[in-house]
Amino acid sequence: MGAVKGLKGVRAASLAWIALSIATAARAEPLKEPVDGPQLICFKYSTFQLLKDERIVDFSGGMEGMSVRVLTPHGQLTIAESEIFAVPTRARQKIAEWNGTKVYRYGSESGRYGLFGKTAYSTNEDRLVIWLSITTLMGKSDDAAVYRRFSVRDPAGSGCKRGFIYGWEFLTSE
Repeated sequence: MGAVKGLKGVRAASLAWIALSIATAARAEPLKEPVDGPQLICFKYSTFQLLKDERIVDFSGGMEGMSVRVLTPHGQLTIAESEIFAVPTRARQKIAEWNGTKVYRYGSESGRYGLFGKTAYSTNEDRLVIWLSITTLMGKSDDAAVYRRFSVRDPAGSGCKRGFIYGWEFLTSE
């Protein structure tokens, strides 16, 4: 009984440490200057083609993920990439696939997409790498024109001028 009681204390201490780590692991980094398109943007496991008249204005990063906000002439995009996204259990519809990148729509309306692909940490299994949210200010957007600019892949050697990282590299950078 004493061993079980000791394990409960270790478990409680471990959970407290994990909660503290999660709370302190994320760090918001407002951009000193917006990143203007056109240019190829690299994330840890993907790339995105930023177009002319588009601009990345916000960035937030931490140990297992990051997000950026992109302003477009017709609205905004929120791009989040992570190593630990859980795959939602709600209904999804596969709507596109190219070069190992698979796009699923979540919900009955457009605007919320999960992008899957193979990564260095998932070997032969497709993983949810990107959540993409598209918000239009007016009219109907061509969501395919946005999600087709992503590629889930190793961005090394892709020629990106700008990248957004997360993990230890991000937390230890100045």
